[in-house]
Amino acid sequence: MSASPQEVNGFNAGYLIEKHLPKLSGMLRKNLEQSQNEFVVAFVAGGTEMKKERNRSKVFSKLRSSGKDIAVSKDQPTKGIEPEI
Repeated sequence: MSASPQEVNGFNAGYLIEKHLPKLSGMLRKNLEQSQNEFVVAFVAGGTEMKKERNRSKVFSKLRSSGKDIAVSKDQPTKGIEPEI
């Protein structure tokens, strides 16, 4: 399913405003969450996506600064990520 130009523009606007003006983005998203307009729905989704990426980046930065290397266990893939000793 392809997105309409209005959805793409809304997502990009939400993403960029969250990236550069997070306080403004938060106020806008709070007031627009109930809207059914496709631009606004995409705007909220774009802001939410940027927020997720920012949080992911913070987690990786903390892991890097902790000095612990992270490796995916190849012997037991169900264990997931384990610190290397």
